Amino acid sequence: MSDISNSLAPIDSVVVDVLTDDVSDAYVSKTLFAVSEFSNIVRAGARTISGEALLCANLGYGLRLVSRTAGVRHTLLFDTGPEGAIFIRNCANLAVPLGEVECIAVTHGHWDHMGALPAATRSFSRAVG
Repeated sequence: MSDISNSLAPIDSVVVDVLTDDVSDAYVSKTLFAVSEFSNIVRAGARTISGEALLCANLGYGLRLVSRTAGVRHTLLFDTGPEGAIFIRNCANLAVPLGEVECIAVTHGHWDHMGALPAATRSFSRAVG
């Protein structure tokens, strides 16, 4: 077995963007430490809430990871969540350019982690092609 530690390099920085997650989904049971953004807004004193939401909550999980090492930037999607249209909408609203994505990692084959994969790869292909 080869020593992979020779090919690993420490990263200088990493930025994690949450594209979809079930903690912000109003219909999902939450861990005790998770507080919905809506609850935070009401606790802060908001009496009227209007306007279109920046992101749509969705059962599942999807992240964009952007790392930098010695000035070189790498972009990875880590899961995509369950719904293609919501994933693409959230990416557009967060100004996440899918053409930058070099790799997509799927943690496991459940629909809530990879259901949006076809839409993500179609958008990726259009942006690159």
